Amino acid sequence: VELWLKAHPGWLPMSGLFSNTFEAPAFKGSVNIGAGLMSLKLNATVQYPSSLILGPLSLFSTAALQTDSNSGPTIGVKIDSTDGSQSMTLRLAAAIKLGSGPYCPPLLYVNGELNTIGFSTLSVETLQPWRPLASSVPDLEVPALRGELSFDTTTSTLSVAMTHTTPISVSIDSVLDLDECLVN
Repeated sequence: VELWLKAHPGWLPMSGLFSNTFEAPAFKGSVNIGAGLMSLKLNATVQYPSSLILGPLSLFSTAALQTDSNSGPTIGVKIDSTDGSQSMTLRLAAAIKLGSGPYCPPLLYVNGELNTIGFSTLSVETLQPWRPLASSVPDLEVPALRGELSFDTTTSTLSVAMTHTTPISVSIDSVLDLDECLVN
């Protein structure tokens, strides 16, 4: 049996004290239920109407940043529960803001898939440099970065590959001068 699902944003699934804390996003997808309820497959796209705030983490759509709006990220969800095995895949294309204030890092653009079984890759990129210690070490600037985060659940490993194209220059009280350093 295959069911096609579509929901408009705005449903408030909680009642009472927390009724206004969670508003369901737009949702469309399909559910495939196998014979005797022995298998379940879900393939859906979730579109949040506004930024998604998880503690110090805020997720925006990448289009929202170009149009100066507050629209939220789009997250793809795929769940497969067949023959006793279960897997889940999240597809994410979002801009992530970590914290707030003058020392927080620039927006991190993320695109890729996270899988509960096997290998996952996320492309990550910042478009602006970052001065994490602007008041105490004003010359220290982390350039815009681009790279990949790779996860392998079978070996429990995380691999990070980052690069930058702008040379780094650092000067600390005339004691240390580094000019045009490239780090890969």
